Amino acid sequence: MQDEPNDAAELNPRERGVMIGRAWAESQEADPITALQLATEGTIPDDVRTRESVLDALVDYIESPKAFWEGFIHGVRGYLVEQGLYRGGG
Repeated sequence: MQDEPNDAAELNPRERGVMIGRAWAESQEADPITALQLATEGTIPDDVRTRESVLDALVDYIESPKAFWEGFIHGVRGYLVEQGLYRGGG
């Protein structure tokens, strides 16, 4: 089994998106309705992209924004599944 990356710089864009998506979903700022919408629809609403200016700025430095946002969605879904708020199917 491959070693887990121990440095954020070693993460690929998708892995970084999973990590950040999960952290976003765990944060006090994440609206549960928005998180559920994101998880079920599998898309990032424009208002989330613009409201989360830190994420928007971070994506500018990632070589594959599409992979990052896909990972972000998976990170949000993973958190919601653990909380019993989402069962999948999105």
